Amino acid sequence: YGCNLRCVHCFNPTHRALPQELTTAEVFSLLNQIADLGVLTVTFTGGEPSVRPDIGEILRHARRKGLMIQLMTNVTRITTSFTDLLLEVGVSQINVSIYGATEAVYERMTAVSGSYRQFRQGMLNLAAAALPVVVRMPVTTINCEEIQACRQLVESLHMKFQYCLEIMTTITGDRTPLQYRLAPEEKVRIDQELLPHRWTDVQEASCSPQQ
Repeated sequence: YGCNLRCVHCFNPTHRALPQELTTAEVFSLLNQIADLGVLTVTFTGGEPSVRPDIGEILRHARRKGLMIQLMTNVTRITTSFTDLLLEVGVSQINVSIYGATEAVYERMTAVSGSYRQFRQGMLNLAAAALPVVVRMPVTTINCEEIQACRQLVESLHMKFQYCLEIMTTITGDRTPLQYRLAPEEKVRIDQELLPHRWTDVQEASCSPQQ
């Protein structure tokens, strides 16, 4: 659960590491078991996985067990030394979250001052390392006017952009994040704007004669 951000829309109920979280040895044991079962890929997420002081040990152990590694991150802690680690373990994909294209909107989402600057630096570090990156934007009532700007920012770094329109309750059932969920008609408008080919296909299919 540990995370360095406090995103208002997040399903994480605490953002803080809990006392009962797995130890390094317990994580190693799980990795051994899933490798023995023939699992091919393991995804590390959080919270923010890079806040764990043992993340390097964990990633290297996964690599030793022959697992393909994917990482989900907010990228604010991705330094050049961390990209060196990701290159060393041969990470197969890095999934990055983007919360806004401007400092004001980004930090309204994360509730942490200075996080936008850290995000931009982390993105530059990933781009410089030429790592395989997909950037996904959780679209909310706060940042919905910056979708195109986020897309342009991501694609200017030669990374793939995706977006997600669904906001969930926290895992404890707290409905507070739902206040940032878009209305259904707004979701449709965004899909029509960003994925016009899908809507053209639907319209053509609906107008085709019945067989």
